[in-house]
Amino acid sequence: MGDYPTDPRHAEWQVREDPNKNTPDFQQDSSEQLVAQSSFDEWRRLNGSANPDPDNLVALEKAASYDMVFREGLNKLIAELRDPIDNETKLIDKLELPKLKAELDSLREIRDTAALGKREEEVANIFQKAISQYPYSREGVCHPAEILSKKETNCVGASVLGGALLDNVGIKYLVGNIGDHVLLIVITNDNRVLWQDMQDGKERPELANKELTAEKIEGKTANGENITPADIIAFADHPNNNGLGFHVKKERWEDKLMIVSPPESGLEAQLLINTGFPLGNAGRNREAIEILEIAAQKAPGNPDVYQGLARAYKNLGLYGKAVNVFKKALEIDPTSEYFKGVMAELVALAHLPERGA
Repeated sequence: MGDYPTDPRHAEWQVREDPNKNTPDFQQDSSEQLVAQSSFDEWRRLNGSANPDPDNLVALEKAASYDMVFREGLNKLIAELRDPIDNETKLIDKLELPKLKAELDSLREIRDTAALGKREEEVANIFQKAISQYPYSREGVCHPAEILSKKETNCVGASVLGGALLDNVGIKYLVGNIGDHVLLIVITNDNRVLWQDMQDGKERPELANKELTAEKIEGKTANGENITPADIIAFADHPNNNGLGFHVKKERWEDKLMIVSPPESGLEAQLLINTGFPLGNAGRNREAIEILEIAAQKAPGNPDVYQGLARAYKNLGLYGKAVNVFKKALEIDPTSEYFKGVMAELVALAHLPERGA
């Protein structure tokens, strides 16, 4: 992501017409199915999926179909990605992944908690160092097929790659979303919570890695008690797609809400968000809505989902729907001045006649 004009999340809130809205196909009863298939085809392309299209992409199997493509793309990325320095060598070979996994497994067997936690941190840093050598993408490259072809990535792609490597060796982690930045939160066996920016602070230098201690976390549990690292660990042990929100006491970021999500659904949601936003920016608003509604199932506690949906509805002239969906973003992060400004704009537009779909 980042503060670059090409980043899909920083496009202006301008109205972009859906280029398909006046075509005969999209005026027929089958338009919803056409939109669903077109959106799924885009998802398959970005993930490099070789699987044939399902015969009937219906609501009950839709999320599972997206999951299947996501996992396929992730597996292909890990299996085929080349080292950023030595293009003749695969990254997994350069990292000696089986050896690292064997080391960790041996420590797990003897239940040496302190040694295991230390080695998990070291391995996470090894992965981070390797991933941070890929050039930073100002074009928002983050999907598996794009990373393979362009050999660059943004923070979402770096987190996706880092998460896949951590999964491979059995290190526990969560996906963190703060402002317009995505990173990983590593949970070590000795109960430490580590801020793990897989781009090594390249995109946000002020977000250098560190342990998240109780003094650096601010937030309340459902019971009104202060959130502590133990609560984050408990969430990692028993995660849910709503996520866990808190603030991190760090210069320039105190006003940004951190949402941590489970590994697979959190990473997939981030990729879906980074699929939906560009579709909306290109005027393909119905496809953007289709994609972002899947993201909302994966991460209903991520306010970016509702920002994207509201923007797409606004572009279609459905201002009332835009207001209603954006209310969810404000419910998640009621202190965001940016969200308050967006809501004020949407409410003002809601008084205008709707153009309709």
